[in-house]
Amino acid sequence: MLRGFSRSLSARSRAALALGALTLLAGCDGSFAFDTPSADGGAAGRGSTAALAGSAGTSGGVAGTSAVLGKCAADADCGLASLHCDAASGRCVECTTDQQCPTARPACITTTETCAACSATVDCAAGQICDLETNKCLTSCLSDSDCTGAHGSCNASGTCETCDDNDDCSVGLGGTHCQRSAGACVQCLADVQCTSGQPPLCALPLGLCVACVVSTDCAEPTPFCDPSAHVCSASTR
Repeated sequence: MLRGFSRSLSARSRAALALGALTLLAGCDGSFAFDTPSADGGAAGRGSTAALAGSAGTSGGVAGTSAVLGKCAADADCGLASLHCDAASGRCVECTTDQQCPTARPACITTTETCAACSATVDCAAGQICDLETNKCLTSCLSDSDCTGAHGSCNASGTCETCDDNDDCSVGLGGTHCQRSAGACVQCLADVQCTSGQPPLCALPLGLCVACVVSTDCAEPTPFCDPSAHVCSASTR
């Protein structure tokens, strides 16, 4: 008698459990989903990556987040006021228009999206001409007497220069390499010329050894390259 009662109770329990499972499936539209592991071993819910990538800019998230992940949609995604978003490429750059450049470097060079002293459309001051190879303003001259300071020689092109070749250059004149187009002594013309004891990258056309040229040269916790100082910086927005 007890054995029969036990079998009957067991059958009822199994039926109740089956009914409960069917009710749960109906409430979940018949589907289950599990969180997938994140790169750091934790669990990331569905859509978490997209939410993080969109957390900057007008979404009200932390400014600069999207740019850290490699893309920007607006200037607010670029962590520094000196950086601007090129919406077409999704990159943070120094400029996309002349209006975004500082007074000392008023010309936006469209090929590099960096600010310079002059361009084909932005003139130099009176008595100067723009060297379009380096986008530097050079003093016009007819003879050496028209030139002063380090740029004390009038070259065949009619501009004051410091050098014709590396032999004319020294650290005291700005660097040991001659930037011939501008007639200027600079620290470097390529990264390999930034040697031990100097920052590793060559910023052209400046000819300076610097810590960074673009933000991809930087990493957390200072993921943005300040285009004025060429140093990696944390977000200031």
